[in-house]
Amino acid sequence: MRCVSFAAPVWVVCLVTTAIAQNLPLEHFEVVSIKRNTTGSGSSSAGTRRDGTWYMTNGTVTSLLFSAFTIKNPEIAGLPDWATRERYDVIATVAAEPSREQEAVMLRELLADRFKYRGHMEQREQSVFALVIARPERPLPSSLQRLSVSCAELDAARRRGETVTPEPLPNGERPCGYSINAGAQTVMISRGITMSRLADSLGNAAGRVVIDRTGLAGDYAFTLTYDLARTDGAITDTPTVFTALPEQLGLKLEPARAPVDTLVIDQIERPTEN
Repeated sequence: MRCVSFAAPVWVVCLVTTAIAQNLPLEHFEVVSIKRNTTGSGSSSAGTRRDGTWYMTNGTVTSLLFSAFTIKNPEIAGLPDWATRERYDVIATVAAEPSREQEAVMLRELLADRFKYRGHMEQREQSVFALVIARPERPLPSSLQRLSVSCAELDAARRRGETVTPEPLPNGERPCGYSINAGAQTVMISRGITMSRLADSLGNAAGRVVIDRTGLAGDYAFTLTYDLARTDGAITDTPTVFTALPEQLGLKLEPARAPVDTLVIDQIERPTEN
């Protein structure tokens, strides 16, 4: 099952690997149920069940848009207030479990059909954070370990059906991939990802889009532990991501401005419930 769960005020992303879907020409869901959720709960969830059913429980239209489009910018232009405030339960069934790409196409079709969505992408300059090397005059710390293999090349070889047995990491684990465990503190464990992927993963904690300006090529293994900004006044010993990056990985976030792909809403309406 793929799942994405989010609880106000912070979204927590949980990724569960599943088998690749059959390569079927899926373009739309067979049956879609949309109902207004008025429970008042502050948490919601969304994901794909093994039978291919896509669901969203107590989610906003904003959440649905993020599931349908691959966008880094959390700011969606032209979105009406109700789309960020009102909550809905959505159940959409299909004949077989779709691939992520097929699912995104079907969610966009659902939005167009049931929410009368029309929109487009455009680049807008805005405030971002740039991920850079904290002390360029110094060697990178040993905690940021560059892999001797390319994860993209390994993945391409597997897709071609080739048997791939890369050398394990010093801790014995298989290289490539990462996980983010969120609880009292957030722990990101990378077995090998690019700096661009790291930048993408930091956007939620940083509160802005993060772009990679480290100039570091290749894939890196590391562990990054940080605390999200607290809204309850609690004091913890875990550093924020701004402190953790230079202390643990020799990297830092610095304010910058850059053009960012932004989803612009031209039209969207409340759905007809069923």
